[in-house]
Amino acid sequence: MGSVVHGAQETTSGALSRFISLLALDPELQARLRAELREARIRKGSDDDFDFRELENLPLLDAVCRETLRLFTPVTFVWRQTMRDTVVPLQFPIFDPTTGTQLRSMLITKGTPVYLGLAAANRSREIWGPDASEFKPERWMGKDGHELITNEGARLPGLYSNIGMRFAIHEIKLVLAVLLDSYSFARSDKDIDWKLYITLTPYARGESKPQVPVKVTLLSADFGSSHRDKD
Repeated sequence: MGSVVHGAQETTSGALSRFISLLALDPELQARLRAELREARIRKGSDDDFDFRELENLPLLDAVCRETLRLFTPVTFVWRQTMRDTVVPLQFPIFDPTTGTQLRSMLITKGTPVYLGLAAANRSREIWGPDASEFKPERWMGKDGHELITNEGARLPGLYSNIGMRFAIHEIKLVLAVLLDSYSFARSDKDIDWKLYITLTPYARGESKPQVPVKVTLLSADFGSSHRDKD
């Protein structure tokens, strides 16, 4: 459990930073998310935090989380090393340059280092269609997007299939639900540069420490007005 809680804090905080920066650019999306949260709050009948099942039943919040993680994955690639000779099936056949034959599988011998480009896969037009580079949460609100990540060919042990992934997504949803319940976000006059270290990390242009500058407005209880702004 310690590995789950502490090991993913950098990726989760990076993902939340990206969420906030995207929401700051899209007031309409913020309003739609707040409407969904308001309806869920009415059904719940209390001000207690949403539990796991209640957060899972918020389709727009779920779609926004998944689309942001797809398009702006905090970890752009991972490294693995084969423990034994492995034949890997290929979803998209390739051609052997020496023989000119089409290959539908590839032998990877024991001890071979393998780099997996997650950012490239997440933006692949062959997988996601011609709009792969567009931010479209609606793609997850049908069955197609979920079919892609639940298909056995899309699984990556240790990243997509483990308990840490579900924990991180639940944590992100819970934090966003709390923030959107009380605050609205707008773009700051400072530009943000995303620098690649172990994860993608946000920096205000010209600053030396990670940060996501946005304008934050405290909302009234009924979401209808605001009474304080803060950068």
